[in-house]
Amino acid sequence: MPLPPLCPPGPPLSREQITRYSRHVLLEQLGRTGQRRLRGASVLVMGAGGLGAPILAYLGAAGVATIGVVDDDVVEITNLQRQVIHTSAGVGRAKVDSAADFVGGLNDDVQTVRHHLRMDESNALDIIGDYDLVLDGTDNFPTRYLVSDTCAAEGIPLIWGSILRFNAQVSVFWSRPPADARGPDGEPYPAVTLRDLFPVPPPEGTTPSCGEAGVLGAMCGQVGSLMAAEAIKLITGIGEPLLGRVAVLDVLAARWHEVPLRPAPARHAATALLVCAVPYGIGSWQGAYGRINVDTSFAFSFSVQFFLYAVLTTVIWCLGRMSYAADRRNAHALEEQAAEAARAVAAERLQLARDLHDILASAVTAMLLQAAGARAFVGTNDTRVGNALQIIEGAGVEAMRELQRLLGLLRSVDGTTSEGNAPGLEDLDDLIELARASGVVVDTTTNGEPRALDGSVNLAAYRDVQ
Repeated sequence: MPLPPLCPPGPPLSREQITRYSRHVLLEQLGRTGQRRLRGASVLVMGAGGLGAPILAYLGAAGVATIGVVDDDVVEITNLQRQVIHTSAGVGRAKVDSAADFVGGLNDDVQTVRHHLRMDESNALDIIGDYDLVLDGTDNFPTRYLVSDTCAAEGIPLIWGSILRFNAQVSVFWSRPPADARGPDGEPYPAVTLRDLFPVPPPEGTTPSCGEAGVLGAMCGQVGSLMAAEAIKLITGIGEPLLGRVAVLDVLAARWHEVPLRPAPARHAATALLVCAVPYGIGSWQGAYGRINVDTSFAFSFSVQFFLYAVLTTVIWCLGRMSYAADRRNAHALEEQAAEAARAVAAERLQLARDLHDILASAVTAMLLQAAGARAFVGTNDTRVGNALQIIEGAGVEAMRELQRLLGLLRSVDGTTSEGNAPGLEDLDDLIELARASGVVVDTTTNGEPRALDGSVNLAAYRDVQ
């Protein structure tokens, strides 16, 4: 059987609430009962920053009855690039106050509990123990491990998210999921915590923060929305949660990958001793009850698992980058093909222009000879001119104007004009010069047939024919 709903149904929905949450009520898997479960749930959100902002927005809009917010920080101008529930006017305000105002303005059905403090060993159990579910969007390792260890000790499910630069990870941790629940593969859901994924935090100073390395603001919305969706699924008992799975996001490649997660050997025995503990060093932890030493072989197994996971994550990242590089190469190849096609079109247009030049010159020469009386060489004027017009049609306005000018000259020397006069020598000389400018060399001394000579036009021959 799938995971049962985390929360029992709340009170019946009012008519106004049915209208407000109608798009949820219409969902067959969620329906009115699922919405009532949301109205009966209490959720703790750790951090009102980049991840906390979309989490609070969507859980508030979904109608979760009670939302607690833990944050000891104030709104800064640098937060506004990604923390979309805060405003410029709110710079300097406590984030929990700004967040509570936002949620209250969005949905007055929701009660927001403000925890303007830094969570530590002295208050973690008291705060977390009052909620059904915890979502961790914090940005420091001591708090992450403290929240995870406290949730593990209390058996409270934890939705965890981590972001940096263009990458993110999301998972669901639960130290004591229902024993009779089964996943899609028929196997029980694994009892996993953050320490099964990362047994110990990295050494201080080895991993940069978002303030040092940067983060894509829009990615915070993606990851926080996914975390909110996982919370709704757990509360209402729908779908398959990310329990025993880690979703890994590479925004630059626009790809999600999935990594399976299983419990580490002997991890539960150590967790039972580490109530509200914070990592202190390999082989020992500093907890609420003092420094606790554990078997170093246990720490070694953690280190081995951490190393294997790091290798796996690196391989997945490399595959993603290789795929991204291949996509870029394909895009470059397509761009080259498009450029080559454009060059081919340009060459075709150039050849057309050259052909047009030759045909126009031939037409001019033919009309010139005909006007001069060499009737044996050409057929009718209309055929030559018509062909020239068809070919020149796609060559542009300037070429059409040039052709019209040439045809005007041809008509001016046509021997069958309305006046019936013979062509004038000046016009004929103009046409000969046009033919020469077009690269046409003719001689009419051989039966009136044109042929290529050594570069000059026999002007006397034309005058003699006339």
